[in-house]
Amino acid sequence: KDLPKQVCDKVVEGRTSGEGYKKICKALNIPGNTVKSIIKKWKVQHLPKSGRPSKVSNGTEDNWSERHRESSGNC
Repeated sequence: KDLPKQVCDKVVEGRTSGEGYKKICKALNIPGNTVKSIIKKWKVQHLPKSGRPSKVSNGTEDNWSERHRESSGNC
């Protein structure tokens, strides 16, 4: 079941202002798990990934693998 965009925006707004899940779910009268899932989806779409950036871009990796596939057949 999809929630209206207004409700999702209010959940995200509450969370970014520092409110907890319990406070948000009581204020909007929606289940806590719904609040958690909305925040989780928002984080995936709007926050950068954690961890070390890749040293090799996708295009460079493709070029490298193509060159090595060609040369490996010439034993």
